[in-house]
Amino acid sequence: MGRPIEFKVSDTAGKSWTINAEQLRFALNFTDGAGIPAVTRQQRVNSGDFEAIVRGPTTTINGRGFGHGVGMCQFCAEGLGRRGEPGKDIVLRFYPGANLEKLW
Repeated sequence: MGRPIEFKVSDTAGKSWTINAEQLRFALNFTDGAGIPAVTRQQRVNSGDFEAIVRGPTTTINGRGFGHGVGMCQFCAEGLGRRGEPGKDIVLRFYPGANLEKLW
């Protein structure tokens, strides 16, 4: 099973829309003007790679990863560096199996 590209969203009347995974993630994170409490940092959907489980009035979102799913998370890399993790280890965390070579 790969990363979702889009989701089908349906309302209680049965009307459905297809929405890009990143657009849905953005919509879930920003509730301004919707009469819904603001999303906290802990509640934020960090990636479009998630599944939503709807049971009655409750929706549970199980996410996987951060960001767009391609490459290195700059915020994670910065945090790891600040904790003292060596640059090589940080790169290999995001690109397992990569071969790092000094080219100069």
